[in-house]
Amino acid sequence: YLSIVFVMLAFLTFSVDQVAQYFDNSCQAAWKTCKSKRALWEKLRQVSDLLPAKSLEAIYRFIAKGQPIDYSTFV
Repeated sequence: YLSIVFVMLAFLTFSVDQVAQYFDNSCQAAWKTCKSKRALWEKLRQVSDLLPAKSLEAIYRFIAKGQPIDYSTFV
């Protein structure tokens, strides 16, 4: 039964992620900048490995518009 719960949680996570991507303007702008979802996910991995950020939205804004990420909360 535990595996069924994990599968259901994975589907729920995927659904929430898809809804968030559809309604989040900064995500859509970053996606347009990267031109493909694969390129967007690769850029997300690169940026999140190098730069600490408060939220995924801050990373999306950095990718899409080059807006600097606020580091003051991490010091």
